[in-house]
Order: sequence, then structure tokens, then C-alpha cells
Amino acid sequence: MKKCNNLFLISLSTSSKYPSNNKKHWEKLGVNPDQKPGFSTTYREVETGVRSLIHVPNHRIAGKTSGSSSETYVQPKPLNIRYNPRMYDGGLLPRLNYTDKQVVLPEHKPRDFWSPHRAHFGQNDYIDILGDGKIKPRDFYTGPPWVLGARNEYQRICSRLNNPAIVAWMEEFEPSKLTAEYKLQRYLFKKVNKRKNIKFERYRDSP
Repeated sequence: MKKCNNLFLISLSTSSKYPSNNKKHWEKLGVNPDQKPGFSTTYREVETGVRSLIHVPNHRIAGKTSGSSSETYVQPKPLNIRYNPRMYDGGLLPRLNYTDKQVVLPEHKPRDFWSPHRAHFGQNDYIDILGDGKIKPRDFYTGPPWVLGARNEYQRICSRLNNPAIVAWMEEFEPSKLTAEYKLQRYLFKKVNKRKNIKFERYRDSP
């Protein structure tokens, strides 16, 4: 066991990666095939007792470059060397003393969506605009009085021709248009009151 600052070396495992079937080839490259190139080291933190595994790559690997040189090169050192993990793995729950109260989820209490402060939320937002509620949507309609509330063209013509003021004005200024209005009223009266038999279309107009 070897101490490194505040770290204790726990174990050293090696693994060979070089096949030793051709020793002359490795001797030519300057590499000993019996050498253990890769190993992994486990450290234990003295203060917290946390283990950390650090993998160290091969120190020397033989390989050729673009030229004819067969010199070995050195790989960079690992970036996580002497990394101190702060995650606690001593037990199920991190407690200083085992007499402390256990950490549990609070009891589920569903919300009351019809409580007064939720049910009446926003009820007076537009009270200054709409007033006391006596105004209806039909009070905001604009247009000629013979158009409002009519469902079809026949109702509009009847409402227009039943107004004496409109008929008197049309008799004086638009007599031809008034004649066309009466003619259209008679045509629509027959069309609306025509007896229809959708089930037997062939005998629709029969008595």
C-alpha cells in the first residue's frame, strides 16, 4: 500500500496487450512483449473513505508514422487523475447520526379546485365594462331595422314592405323598385309555402 498525498493505493491490476508470438519483431521496434503496458489503479480517500477507479492507458505504444521511423511515442496522461468524487456512497441515506429523523415524502393532499378563492377568481375583472348584466348582445347589433332578426330573404322583404314609411318613400322616389319588391314577395311566398315531399319527389306537387 502506497500513500500519495491524501490517497492510499489499494490495488494494481495489469493486463497484457502485446502478443509474444513474434519476439524478433518486437525487439526490432524496441518493445518488450512481456512488459505489462496497461493497468488500472484504485484509490481510497482517507477522509471520506470513498473509492475511485482511475484507468491509466499504455505508457508506450509502438507504431509507425508517415515516414520510415518506427520510434515509440508517449500517450497523454489521463484527465481524471486525482479526481475526488463528492457523491456519497456509504449507505441508503446520508445521515450524520442514525438518530436523525428519516427523510420521507410528505403526505399527498389534493387541491380543492372549488374553494372560494379559486372558484371566484377573476369574476369581477370586467364588471366595470359590462355593467350589471342588463345589456344583451342584441343591443349591440347595428343596421336597418328590417334586417335585424330576419332569417331569410322573404322575412326581410315582408318587414320592409310592412313599414308604411318605407313604402311611402319608395312610391314617391323608387316606384319601379317597389313594383319589383312586390313581385319578389309573391314569388317567395309561393316558394316558401310550396308543399314538399322529400320522400316521394315524383309526387311532390300532387294533392
